[in-house]
Amino acid sequence: MLKIKTLNIKIVILMLGFILLILFIFLNLDSNNTKQVPVVSVVKISKIEDKQDVLPIEVSEKEIPELKKWVGEDPYPFLDWDNAKPELHQAVKLFEDKWGKKLNILQVYRPALYGEHIRSVWEIWRYVNDKSFTEGHNCKYKTHIDISKISELNSTQKSRLIREASIHGFIKGHTPPSCDSDHSLGIAVDIVPPVDSVEYRDWIRVANESGLCHYISGDMPHFALQKYLPKDTDCFVR
Repeated sequence: MLKIKTLNIKIVILMLGFILLILFIFLNLDSNNTKQVPVVSVVKISKIEDKQDVLPIEVSEKEIPELKKWVGEDPYPFLDWDNAKPELHQAVKLFEDKWGKKLNILQVYRPALYGEHIRSVWEIWRYVNDKSFTEGHNCKYKTHIDISKISELNSTQKSRLIREASIHGFIKGHTPPSCDSDHSLGIAVDIVPPVDSVEYRDWIRVANESGLCHYISGDMPHFALQKYLPKDTDCFVR
């Protein structure tokens, strides 16, 4: 009888040991699974960060170095009389009446930021085509493009530059945009000039009689309201 009880006790002890072993294995496996979760999370985050690192590079490859950004309409509306001085419209109308022919207006008011944009397009276009790019009205003390940033343009940048230069008439035209234009002050207007040199001289004279000043050398279409310029300004520059 004693032997039977002893045998039963041994069996119970063995079963308890077996149960404890199973619990130990189960808990150990669960612990290992828990530790692996952060590892999976780190891998996923790493992949996202890699994609974010690539995106700015793709965007930057489309941008032209040193090009001043303009987010508005491009080209800017050429007949923006609303932001110009009221006297400008009156002077142009008087000029047209005195001249006796319809005037072809190229540009009235344009924002300063837009002026900076087209100036940067002109300078970059000139530089990549091995031409001088620092000349222009009010440009003597202005900062120009940093040519060290325009070493080589990729095909996307070249295509965009050609498009910009074409929009603003820089591919065939040579007149540099002013570095500090009075168009942004609302006192200037660009008008298509006559081809004939004698007629061109009379054209400037009639404009002067109408209150418009032709004072920028090399910029044939450009006039500004004489009353807003210094008194000693030469208004018959050709």
